[in-house]
Amino acid sequence: MIQSVLRQLTFSFYRHQPVHADFFGGQITSDAGLLPLRALDERDHLTRDLAALLRDPRDDERVRHDSLELLRQRIYQIVAGYEDANHAARLRHDPMLQIAADQKLGSPLASQPTLSRWENSSSSRDLVRCNDALLEIFLRVCGQQVRQRGEILLDLDSTDDPPTVSNSSAFSTAPTTSISRTDLCPRLDTNSSFLR
Repeated sequence: MIQSVLRQLTFSFYRHQPVHADFFGGQITSDAGLLPLRALDERDHLTRDLAALLRDPRDDERVRHDSLELLRQRIYQIVAGYEDANHAARLRHDPMLQIAADQKLGSPLASQPTLSRWENSSSSRDLVRCNDALLEIFLRVCGQQVRQRGEILLDLDSTDDPPTVSNSSAFSTAPTTSISRTDLCPRLDTNSSFLR
């Protein structure tokens, strides 16, 4: 068994400056790509504007995580590849997501049950308002570039959601139904000054 551990390694192959490696990594993240997205969000007020449109039916005195923080946590988890809200149980302590959600480092983000309850509390009206706001945000952020090009190309990819069939009979001929959906259906007002 090795009794002594090197505290630091020094490499001399890089001529511009010394390269040192230590084993005190601290908290390391592989999701640092969220930083430029969060900067874009801050610059254009993307999540802030959307969170303002969402009704929050929770009792204010019992709320630990406001709608903006929850929206950011959910969006940035999805962007980082953690689509399932169940990942919140582990990711609530992730420093990169705490930074992206504008939460103080070391303060846990929302738990999975809190995030799921909040996510499922939105009304149809909230979703329609957010859908309209996404179009307005797009026009605000990209409008000048689109006006210069003189066209808008909307590429909406439907999601095919085939059912998972678990049937013990290999000879079953029970029909299955495949569901296709388009999550975002933008509407453009043809009288909009943007399109003129």
